[in-house]
Amino acid sequence: MRPLNCALLLLLSAGLAHAENPVSQAVSGLPAGAEQVVSRFIKSQQSRTRGNEYEEGRKIVTGDLNADGNPDIAVLYTLEGAHGGNDYNQYLAVFLSVNGKYVYKAHRRVGGRFERNMDLKSIEGGKILFDTMEYLPKDPSCCPSKKGATQFTLAQGRLVETKPQPGK
Repeated sequence: MRPLNCALLLLLSAGLAHAENPVSQAVSGLPAGAEQVVSRFIKSQQSRTRGNEYEEGRKIVTGDLNADGNPDIAVLYTLEGAHGGNDYNQYLAVFLSVNGKYVYKAHRRVGGRFERNMDLKSIEGGKILFDTMEYLPKDPSCCPSKKGATQFTLAQGRLVETKPQPGK
């Protein structure tokens, strides 16, 4: 009985340690090769903007964006200190599954300081869904307070934002 309790405790501890690291948790469920493609892309964006990724803010979801039946990838990532400043910007990047490999398709800035904070939720029906926190006029720079939602679709190689319809 005692060795069984030790084994259960060890398994439970390992599970909790894994759950405390959301980047590892998100990455572990990705299709093969996806993590390398995403990391390489973000590294190139860091060089371009002379910023640094806030790695704990990276969130990745999978789902079918182009109705081909294959799991595509949407990534929300944050770059801080671009061009030596004290700002942060959030970006959405999309990678499509093409012949078993992930290929970059589009990216755009979607949030940041004094604009809004984005929380990537899922891909459903070809749409990338987000919860948002937007700034009201008297909100401090740290703390937007207006809850909202938005979504993006991939149309003609570009990410297009549309507000969700009420009740959907």
